[in-house]
Amino acid sequence: MDPASEDFVGILQDITKIQQIYLRDPDSLHHASLTRKLSWPSCRQTTRKDDAAYCLMGLLNVNMPLLYGEGAMAFIRLQEEVIKIVGIVS
Repeated sequence: MDPASEDFVGILQDITKIQQIYLRDPDSLHHASLTRKLSWPSCRQTTRKDDAAYCLMGLLNVNMPLLYGEGAMAFIRLQEEVIKIVGIVS
């Protein structure tokens, strides 16, 4: 199947829950909100809980050490790194 085809992009959207505009044009990722990006792994099944956080690092331009086995703490660390970059305090 051609990766540029409508069928392929539709299937990829169904699997990843990432909207087609971002799959067709990776440059448009800069326009996706932080909330939207953080929602993408919510339906993802990973072997390790920490991988759900690690898969977002590139999309969020976050660089942090991978500490395999930390489980849900990885997502907390990811959020802390995003806060440092964006400057949001909750």
